[in-house]
Amino acid sequence: MVKNMTIRTKLFSGFGAVMLLAGIVSITAYISISTLRGDIREMGIKRLVQVSILGDLTKNIITATTHLQAASVAENKENVDKAIEGMLDTRKAITDDFDKLKALVQSEKGKSLLQTLTDKRKPTAEMRDQRVKLLKDGKRKDALAMLDKFIPVQAAYVAAAEDLSAFVKEKASALNTSADSNAKTAGMVIIIFSIVATGIAVLVALWVIRSITRPLSEAVNKANQLALGNLDVKVEVHGNDELSSY
Repeated sequence: MVKNMTIRTKLFSGFGAVMLLAGIVSITAYISISTLRGDIREMGIKRLVQVSILGDLTKNIITATTHLQAASVAENKENVDKAIEGMLDTRKAITDDFDKLKALVQSEKGKSLLQTLTDKRKPTAEMRDQRVKLLKDGKRKDALAMLDKFIPVQAAYVAAAEDLSAFVKEKASALNTSADSNAKTAGMVIIIFSIVATGIAVLVALWVIRSITRPLSEAVNKANQLALGNLDVKVEVHGNDELSSY
């Protein structure tokens, strides 16, 4: 079968095999890079954004509490109202943070932790509203008296935010590890395919060279013997390529 192949066919077959292997290496590299790009996109857009939002949320919770405490110790109604206004603005920012998290958190555990955070927010907000009402009514002592009950409720609220933040950071770290692992795997696969492709290319090149040079060498040897007067030389034809036709 191989002997009957023309030199052109041998060359096309050899270089075609090399091109096919090069294509496989290119496709493998493209798929690996696409996978890495997807991991990085998920880590960058989702996880790191969630970490940032949770950082803002924790900061806003503490800021709201600071405003409330400032209102509780204010000496005049103007300062009380100013501190309460600052707290209400911060609460709006907290609500925005919750809305963003609801849109981004997709895993079941993440949703569960977010629901826990939401549940902890409710009693905190209720007690905060009660203290605000007392302060607006001029009952500062009563508002301060609620502080002992408010502190543990607030602490549970902040702890829930920290639990969700820790989970998101853990997932981001896992994605980063996965991206590194995929990068190493992709690199190894590309190297292996490249080595195999190079090896096959060398074998194909040797096969093509031998299929051309061997019959030429035999023909030259026969011609030299004929030139020396050896008329008993037998010219044997092997195959059906361009060299065999002559």
